[in-house]
Amino acid sequence: QFKWADLICGDFHYIWRNLPTDLSGKTILTNTVRQNQVDELRRRGLNTLITTTLRLGTVSPGTNVVEGILYALLKQQGEEPTIERYLSTIQSLEWAPYVEYLQLER
Repeated sequence: QFKWADLICGDFHYIWRNLPTDLSGKTILTNTVRQNQVDELRRRGLNTLITTTLRLGTVSPGTNVVEGILYALLKQQGEEPTIERYLSTIQSLEWAPYVEYLQLER
């Protein structure tokens, strides 16, 4: 399904179900991935994995989980959640998308 693409973007559940055997030279931009999936992507030759959320240990949590954490933090501080406050909190926590180059020697 994705054999023609150099950059594969979207929901990882869909990508995982349609994953080609050879991912050499490709980049995936997605959301939640687990360590066993990262290991399989590496085995299949994926060059770069970018997740839209931070990495917590061996997991990049789903966007809904990150949003839930941010919402709870803002409400705990007595603040009404707004886009500006979400972005400010993300910046203060130093949360950023996660980029991993899977074919670099370990």
